[in-house]
Parts: sequence; C-alpha cells; structure tokens
Amino acid sequence: MKAAPDFGGSGNVFSLDGAPWEHARALLKPQFVRDQVADFTDLEKHVQRFLRRVSPPDKTGIVTVDLQPLLSDLIMDSATEALFGESSDTQLEDETTSNQKAGLLLRDALGVGTYVSAVRISMGIMASWLLLGW
Repeated sequence: MKAAPDFGGSGNVFSLDGAPWEHARALLKPQFVRDQVADFTDLEKHVQRFLRRVSPPDKTGIVTVDLQPLLSDLIMDSATEALFGESSDTQLEDETTSNQKAGLLLRDALGVGTYVSAVRISMGIMASWLLLGW
C-alpha cells in the first residue's frame, strides 16, 4: 500500500512485508493477549463518558446527535488506554490535562493522515507526479 507510509510512516505494520512485518507484528502482539482484550473495565469507563455526552431527548422524545466526533473521542480514549496504559481523556470536557491535549493533537493528526492517504489512493499515480513536481 503506497499511501500507508503517509499515514503511519514507512515502518508501520500496515506498510511492511516479510521479515520487517513479522518484527513489527511481534512488537504489537503483547498488546492483544486474550486477558487484556477480554477485560472490559477500561472500556466501560469510556463508554459511560461517551453516553454522558449524548444529548438528552427533546420534548418530542427525539435525539439529534452528531456521533462522528463523539465516536472519534471514544475510540481515541479506549485505544490509547489499551495501547499505552493511559487514556488520552479526549472525552473530558471540563478538564484540561496534558494527556487530553496530546490526545486531541493525535486525533487531529490521524484525521489529516487519513485524509491525505485517501487523496493519494484516489489519485493513484497522479499523486506521485504532483509530489515530485512532474
């Protein structure tokens, strides 16, 4: 996948093959052991924060919610806690912690990386021409 290095660097598990892929996968494998993946206590905390952020229904009982930013923060918090042992706390609106600031920057950077990768994939070889000035 030639667009993957734009998103996660040239050494990420999604853009490698062969022995380098095996090495990158071995580094990630301990994060996905059965005991850790089956423990939902950390996820429960993040889901509760997510549910508190959903607006209550109006007089007609209808709830209108833009789920994309809420789900983005839920995924960021649960993923950073699972991978790094600490949540990025992007769902906490009243607090401003160093984890939260870093989490918001990481979330925004991943959004830009996803967009750039999508553009490169959709442009195909023309993306190389534009980047190289041909």
